[in-house]
Amino acid sequence: MNVTKEQIQEIKELVAKVLNLYEDKVKLDLLKIDRENTLKGEIASACEIRNKQGELQPNKVKMPLVSALIDEMFLEKNNKKEAEYVLMETYRSAISSKRVNNEALSDYVAIRESLEENAQNIKEAFKESSTLDRAILEAINYLTKTKYKELLENKKQEAGIETKPPKDMTAVMELIKELEKMLSK
Repeated sequence: MNVTKEQIQEIKELVAKVLNLYEDKVKLDLLKIDRENTLKGEIASACEIRNKQGELQPNKVKMPLVSALIDEMFLEKNNKKEAEYVLMETYRSAISSKRVNNEALSDYVAIRESLEENAQNIKEAFKESSTLDRAILEAINYLTKTKYKELLENKKQEAGIETKPPKDMTAVMELIKELEKMLSK
């Protein structure tokens, strides 16, 4: 990578500035988690979300829904969840009134069930391992998922299904290594 001294200085300044902003973001993220937990507790209390023993269950509060309501009520944004719900009701009406081909529905339900069964079989295959430690199992999982994604991509292409090519990060990773070397000088 050919860069001038001026560019190196600009790189250093930009990295320092962005790292400071990310440090601020870490503080904000932690504060958000704390406030989110408080809000979940308040909502659980107000909505009487409790377990069988009568204890509040703030972990059962659906934050994406709360967030959508906050967007609508306080930030003057569109409530995306409500728009999705309206669309879902349109779909529900079409399906329940038999305007959607029943065979297409049955076929789709069957393939979803087959995929769930396959996922369960994969989990069971890993559980059957008795001598491999967790790190090796995670490596095998990563390897096999990568192979699955490659195979799926190839089969989609063979079938003429449009796919997005995986993002090639090689050049970016090389630049990162070079930048790290520059910044450590």
